[in-house]
Amino acid sequence: MRAVEHALPASDALALLPDLAPALEEFRARAAASDEQGRPDPRSLEALRTSGLLSLAVPREYGGMGAGAGAVNDAVRLVAGADASLAIVLFLHCAVTARIARWGTERQKQRYLTATAAGECLAASVWSEQKAGASKAQLGTQATSCGPDTWRIQGNKTFATGAGIADVYLVLAQTSAGGEGGYGSTAQSLFLVDAGTPGAHAHPGPGLVGMRSSATGFVSFEDCRLPRDAGLGRPSQTPEIIAHPHHLGYTLGAVSTGIARAALDTALRESADRGLLAHQAMRHTLAEVEASVEAAHALVDRAGARAASGGALRLALHAKAYGSTVAESACTRIQQVLGSAAFVATHPVNRLARDARAIAHMGPPTYLCREMAADTWAPTAP
Repeated sequence: MRAVEHALPASDALALLPDLAPALEEFRARAAASDEQGRPDPRSLEALRTSGLLSLAVPREYGGMGAGAGAVNDAVRLVAGADASLAIVLFLHCAVTARIARWGTERQKQRYLTATAAGECLAASVWSEQKAGASKAQLGTQATSCGPDTWRIQGNKTFATGAGIADVYLVLAQTSAGGEGGYGSTAQSLFLVDAGTPGAHAHPGPGLVGMRSSATGFVSFEDCRLPRDAGLGRPSQTPEIIAHPHHLGYTLGAVSTGIARAALDTALRESADRGLLAHQAMRHTLAEVEASVEAAHALVDRAGARAASGGALRLALHAKAYGSTVAESACTRIQQVLGSAAFVATHPVNRLARDARAIAHMGPPTYLCREMAADTWAPTAP
């Protein structure tokens, strides 16, 4: 039986970062140990900072790559194939960076984007709360005005990916009663909070089943004082700022396709080594999995390419929902093909399956992606 080779598609990210391969190997080498320990390996984080990946979404005038959504999605996919937890950290970092580039003041851009381009600033989103729901409709975290120059933030955030490893948090807080908006509210505001700000504290999170080394934990704010210009945009713009990366074509479907492709590559290698490809049922199952992975990848690429012509939002949401569904299904079917070996705790497909399942619950959850995509069809008021 000849060796099976699974050719990867041409990479936009590698065109921008031709020396990315060593970082990917570093991520891959430490992924299993990081997953077992439930925290990111410091050497992987250092490789993430020095690889140039953090600068992807930073405009060139601030020292970054100025990459479009296609290259960002592609980089996230490549990282996900090596370590899905780091891919989530990278995706959320790029999403925050893109929001600062679009909505930040010049002072904010000079402060955060130039540091990000140098690998010195890792950003994270801190939005979720225990009782806020997936749509973040009601937040307990409050930001109140304390005179003309200061905001005071008080509250607790849950499931904050990057807690304790990020240098700056993009925090969603309630600033007034009421408000309108689909994901988030016009009664809420976004704030850039440096990790070392007095009153801001990161705490370890619960032991997750998947994405175990994504540093997903808790962040609390106790009488946390911020300068007036720490806000990102105006409250009336909050729903638009939240949706901005999706409008650009960024999609967590890139993480899912990276996971699914890594699982497929593993299955092809092991099937060839064990003679499983001699069985038609195995060949056909893997062929169906490959087709679904390619379809998900094409949808992710299409979402990234649509930003220039508009219409990227719905495709980005579809790509996330479809990609996460494909990744879960692919991992399950591959586990069945490989048999009992794939259910050993240390088998890589077992970890990939857990990570694939976790994506369904992340940013926005798959069911909410479908709802938000359908909302774009709603007729406008006359």
